[in-house]
Amino acid sequence: LRRYYELWRKIRHKRQFEKFIKEKGVIGLRKMECTYHGNAFLYKKKTVWVEKWVRGELRRVPVETFGDWVRDEDGCPKPDPWYDTYHPHFHLFCNSKEFAEWLVQQWLELAKPEKTTKTTKATKESTAAPAETAWAPEVDQVTSPAKISNSGSDEHGNYKGGQAGDQTGREWYIRDWYDRPWNCVLRHPNAEVRKCLATLAVKAANNDNIGYDQAQRETYRKALEKAGWDPEKIEEAVESDCSAGVIANIIATGHILGIAGLQNFGATYTGNMRKEGGNRGFQILTDPKYLNSSEYLLAGDIPLNDKHHVCTVVTNGTKSGAEVPLTDRGTYEIMPLLKRGSKGKAVKVLQALLGGLAIDGSFGPLTLHSVLLLQKRRGLLQDGEVGPLTWNAVIRTQPILRRGSKGAEVKAIQIMLGGLVIDGSFGPLTLKAVLEFQAAHGLEQDGEVGPLTLQALIEHTL
Repeated sequence: LRRYYELWRKIRHKRQFEKFIKEKGVIGLRKMECTYHGNAFLYKKKTVWVEKWVRGELRRVPVETFGDWVRDEDGCPKPDPWYDTYHPHFHLFCNSKEFAEWLVQQWLELAKPEKTTKTTKATKESTAAPAETAWAPEVDQVTSPAKISNSGSDEHGNYKGGQAGDQTGREWYIRDWYDRPWNCVLRHPNAEVRKCLATLAVKAANNDNIGYDQAQRETYRKALEKAGWDPEKIEEAVESDCSAGVIANIIATGHILGIAGLQNFGATYTGNMRKEGGNRGFQILTDPKYLNSSEYLLAGDIPLNDKHHVCTVVTNGTKSGAEVPLTDRGTYEIMPLLKRGSKGKAVKVLQALLGGLAIDGSFGPLTLHSVLLLQKRRGLLQDGEVGPLTWNAVIRTQPILRRGSKGAEVKAIQIMLGGLVIDGSFGPLTLKAVLEFQAAHGLEQDGEVGPLTLQALIEHTL
């Protein structure tokens, strides 16, 4: 049943399926959960005893067959070609023969049995592996579409229950990017981090000792740590799943590059990867150009479907050369460059957002220390200067502020709004000022200061 729904889901997510629905029209779609239905393809293998003449004697002999047997008009047993089976199935009614033929063809192609012979280390070189699993891309290579390192099911097409290790070469492998669909893309602003993520993802996909099983998903991370954070050196059969594999590679990247924030990456599954990624310095890209094609993706990007799946991009898209890995809006470039010795309102805002500092408008040793700590946690160049990437990190770490909020962050927005008592308390006057600012700048008037409102405040003020 799980396999059946998996095949159906793959077909429904194909772009051509949506195109047919829009252009050709589907009259109705019904899901018949479990009904009796004549089906010649779901016979159960069974042994029946039939009478046959053997060397002049009538004997009862066993015959391996499928389905039930009936008697023909002469009383001889024969297989029933319409053996009823109790199984779930779909009925699809459409007014297009072209669509129906395409749907059947897709089903037949997806349902082909896959080779399940394990490729051992001894036979790996002599065994003809699929080109996708043997292909090792350079992370700065441009391909169309971009390639991804993808882990989606075990050797039986299931989520658990298989044998440890990659039995088919496709439990974790390199494939073309596809439209899952994705909800967002996690992109780290540090090019070295992205390169490391892509390299680890390729190595994991090309090691047949690493397979897929949700019930044993943590064995990959443990083996990865034991192997010195190098997937290529894992020699025992282990398992992972889509999120556990990507998370383990993020942690490994932190250890390889000495980035504490990534070493402590705390997500546990796809549902909390977006939030944890934002907290650890990843940019959350939601523009459709990043979700609907691979053209603008960079090697090391992490496409995410919060409820279902995650993978790692391992080559650059054809238009990725135009990408400046800052944020979706790319406006932090206009922010003032602050460094030790800087003074003024911009420094006051920075001090308030960093927290734990006297808001005196002077970029001294304590402010420098706080900036260096932030850059280390976020995997940025630790130069002590607040440029576009560090401004991005400062803003992305801020909590959403609303009426009742208190603290240094509230002081920061009060400084930027102007005309308010700088008391760090988000009261009715601060709320009114926020609503007026949002209305004047075309933002959603919800009275909350999230990343967009905060970014607009800083741009407007500084």
